[in-house]
Amino acid sequence: MDVAINYLEENFAERKIKIQAQEYLHRFYGSLGFKQVSEPYLDDGILHIDMLREK
Repeated sequence: MDVAINYLEENFAERKIKIQAQEYLHRFYGSLGFKQVSEPYLDDGILHIDMLREK
């Protein structure tokens, strides 16, 4: 994830990165600076949440 985040920031000057994460990985993505921006929802039978990282 660090490589992907750095790539987006360096090559596309991205200031905001939004992901759709499986809910159980909330803490992992949170440790990378992502914050939950949606309520949990089902996607293919698995709970997901939208998360946003802003620099």
